[in-house]
Amino acid sequence: LEDDGERLVRLSGFERALKLGQPNTDERLVVALRVLQRLRRHPALGARTLTELNVSDPAQIRFVMDGLTEIRCGGEGDLDGQLERLRATMRVLTAQQVGASYIDLRFPEPVIGEAA
Repeated sequence: LEDDGERLVRLSGFERALKLGQPNTDERLVVALRVLQRLRRHPALGARTLTELNVSDPAQIRFVMDGLTEIRCGGEGDLDGQLERLRATMRVLTAQQVGASYIDLRFPEPVIGEAA
């Protein structure tokens, strides 16, 4: 699905259902919207498409690129540094033509699960 040229992203990790026409002040929703804006602007994703963002644990944010690769991060405060590590990791994976099913950025050296 597309909305004015941008693909829709599935947001998950909320306890309450959102209600149309009412203020939605769920703390995790607010975090998800801030993180979504940062992800969409950051060059780490490059030509990749963000398809899902999960904030069920705001200290361990997860998102999915192209519906295939899960990225595991720390909290929102750590996001910029982790996205820079993602950017460097994606360059290496692209150069080596290696696919990844997940990339965990919570460690000094990213942990990569290769796609089958």
